[in-house]
Amino acid sequence: LSYNDATKELAVGGDDKLVRVYTVKGGDLVKNPKTTIKGHRGVVKKVAYSPDGKFLAVGDKFREIIVYDTSDYSPKYTELLFHSGAVTDLSWSSDSAYLVSSSLDKTSIVWDFANGKHIKENTHYQGVRGTCFIDGKTLLTA
Repeated sequence: LSYNDATKELAVGGDDKLVRVYTVKGGDLVKNPKTTIKGHRGVVKKVAYSPDGKFLAVGDKFREIIVYDTSDYSPKYTELLFHSGAVTDLSWSSDSAYLVSSSLDKTSIVWDFANGKHIKENTHYQGVRGTCFIDGKTLLTA
C-alpha cells in the first residue's frame, strides 16, 4: 500500500490483480474505493506514489510496471518490461524524476521519465527485495 498526502488517497494492491484507491477523510478510510485500477496480468506486488503526488507506480508478479497519472488514474508510462522476474519493490527519487524498481531476477533498474528510458541497471547475487533513494541521487538496494 502507499499513501498520497497531496490527495489524501491510499492505494492498495491485491492478489486479485487490482489496485484500489481509497479516499482518507479525517484519518478514516472511506469505505468504497474512489477508483479501481484493472489491467495487471499478475498479483500486484508493490504500489508507490511519487513524492509530488502526481504518479502512482504499480509493479506485479509478471514483471510489469505501469505508472499512472493520479489526476484520473490513466496509464502514463507503460511497457516497462525489462525485468525477467516479479517486481519486489518500487521507490521514487525525492524530486519524482526517477523510479527505481527491484526484482527477483537479481536486478534493480532506475527509470528516467524525463527521457522515457531506463538509465541504470544493477545486478545482485540473489533476488533484490528492497530499494530506495536516500538523498535524491544515492541508491540503496538489498
